[in-house]
Amino acid sequence: MSAPEVSVVTTVYDGERYLPEALASILRQTFENFEWIIVDDGSTDGTPDLLHAIPDPRVRLFRQRNAGVAAGLNRALAEVRAPLVARMDADDVSHPERLARQVDFLRARPALAACGTAFRQIDEGGRVQGIFAVVPVSEILGDLLLAENPFQHGSMMVRAAVYRRFGGYRPTASEDYELWTRVIRAHSMGNINEVLYDWRWHPKAVTKRTVPRMVASALETRARFVHGAPDPVDAARVDALTNPRTSMAAMAAARAAWSYTKAAEVLLRAGECRKARACLRSARACAGRLPAGDAYRLFARHYRMSARRTAALRTAAALRSATLAHLFFGSVKMRW
Repeated sequence: MSAPEVSVVTTVYDGERYLPEALASILRQTFENFEWIIVDDGSTDGTPDLLHAIPDPRVRLFRQRNAGVAAGLNRALAEVRAPLVARMDADDVSHPERLARQVDFLRARPALAACGTAFRQIDEGGRVQGIFAVVPVSEILGDLLLAENPFQHGSMMVRAAVYRRFGGYRPTASEDYELWTRVIRAHSMGNINEVLYDWRWHPKAVTKRTVPRMVASALETRARFVHGAPDPVDAARVDALTNPRTSMAAMAAARAAWSYTKAAEVLLRAGECRKARACLRSARACAGRLPAGDAYRLFARHYRMSARRTAALRTAAALRSATLAHLFFGSVKMRW
């Protein structure tokens, strides 16, 4: 078999329920010159039987004791033979043209280190719950990483050389977000704003099961991205978010506050100052309901500090920074 152009990497733990659909979605790709490295992370259900029943020679199987997502992905990355690496989660679905579109996209943009895609959220039965657009290739993606993760991990295609340069994933609950904050300092990244991936949200999903740890890890990652290391205040607030009774409330309030702030940004651009002010009041009300750690205020402080660093930005990121700083700290004077 000729050398593959793409190595698809997957780690799976007790994934028998959704694994067949994930397997079919990759094996039916219109782009066929790939290998698929699957690491069974110590599954105790029928996952090993499903994997060993795959007749396709492009699939390479490995098994390890249960060590978590980051360890499983790094095990897979050690085996890749292709210049491009595509992520694929064991409970999600890739659309037939996904690999072909991403290969063409990166071939046409040799300066890009990686690209993701727009995606749909689906439930246990595959019913579409929402469609998520993404920010395409843009100079503000690095700034957006201070607010949220602008990349859907399972949809990513990354140059193998980039994975090697940065040493793969670190063992955190937000392993992808942490990696992107390192990569974006040295490379450009992008997205294809076309739905090519279905992300499944279900009760046993890793994302859902680890929300408290993921929120805490994401906050620490943001602190490192801005300061180089978390300060004592950040660490205390991260600790506060590990309480499972408060973390979901914090996440919901933060998302609402951020949405209101983005709406205010659009209204300010349109000259609708009164409506923008009303949106900022709503954002303030959401932020006021955050529990102990008050994660969103912490995030806003990080974003303000980033604005000091990038004072010359004339992008939406700069306006958003100023808006957040004014909203939470009153440190930026804005005329209404």
